[in-house]
Amino acid sequence: MIRHLKVARNGTVKARTQAMVTLKALLVTVPDELRQQLPGLSKMALIERCAGLRPGPVTSPAGPRSTPCA
Repeated sequence: MIRHLKVARNGTVKARTQAMVTLKALLVTVPDELRQQLPGLSKMALIERCAGLRPGPVTSPAGPRSTPCA
C-alpha cells in the first residue's frame, strides 16, 4: 500500500515539474509586452496569471494576442 502511494506521488511530482518546464518554455514565444510582465513571479503567481489569459482578436498573421481575462 505504501509503495503504491509513493509511486503515485512520484508520478504527480514528475507531471507537475514537467508542466512548469513546458509553461516556461512557452513563455519564450509570447509577445514582448506580455513577457515583460512575467519575470520575477513565483510559480503559483505565474500559473494564476497564465490561467487568466484568453485569446484576443486575430490582429496579425502571427495569430491572436493573449489578453487578461476581466
